[in-house]
Amino acid sequence: MNRQLQLFFNAWVFFTRLPGPRWVDYSDQNLSRSSGYFSWVGMVLGVMLAGVFCVLSAVFPTTVAVLCCLALSLWLTGAFHEDGLADTFDGLGGGWSRERKLAIMKDSRLGSYGAAALVIVLLLRWQLMVWVLDHQPWQFVLLVLVLAESLSRLVAMSLLWNLEYVADPAQSKSKPLATQFSAAAAFVAALPVMVATVPLWLGHSFVWWQWLLLIVSLVLVRSGMIRTLRWHLGGYTGDTLGAMQQLAVIVIWMVCGVNG
Repeated sequence: MNRQLQLFFNAWVFFTRLPGPRWVDYSDQNLSRSSGYFSWVGMVLGVMLAGVFCVLSAVFPTTVAVLCCLALSLWLTGAFHEDGLADTFDGLGGGWSRERKLAIMKDSRLGSYGAAALVIVLLLRWQLMVWVLDHQPWQFVLLVLVLAESLSRLVAMSLLWNLEYVADPAQSKSKPLATQFSAAAAFVAALPVMVATVPLWLGHSFVWWQWLLLIVSLVLVRSGMIRTLRWHLGGYTGDTLGAMQQLAVIVIWMVCGVNG
């Protein structure tokens, strides 16, 4: 148990702004072994955001409460995945060669492609959550919030099964977790996703065709991302994992509002 907690808190400190216990050994080695806990970090973040939304929605209009939750999400994660999304679109849209695309993605400056992608994705997340809240019980929305945060990270990490790491490890913040997502780690990562889906199954909030639609949609978006990255980069970088996570979140919220 102590070993697993060590791995979880290594992932927690890496992906959030919140501190971890002092007794934890924070190292590249532990972080490289903690990929199975990335979705657990998402689940905890989802629970925190759900709790904050419950409080805010009792005081403010739905649109304001959702927007505040999005702002809190950006602060809690340091806009980690959003930064990856912007860098990915800047690189793929602004570079002519593989080397130039990778160089643009490492540049800390925000370009027009990245800015446009960031604005569109954030607006979509805001409006989709408001849309789902308009025709679904708030309990359902809270469950989906937890599911989206955990499942999207699982989908992002699954890219490691099909792609090779192509950035320079010496200059990449994702180097400790570049190539390690084993079957055992995938099983651990799937546990919080399964926990989040159980109430949706038992409450009949999702019908069978919605689950099928969700799976098919995520598979198609994931396949499209893999083809795109192979064509442009020949593999993945840490930024592209962040982009995949953001796209998966959008897909999940879209599917959740289909039967409204």
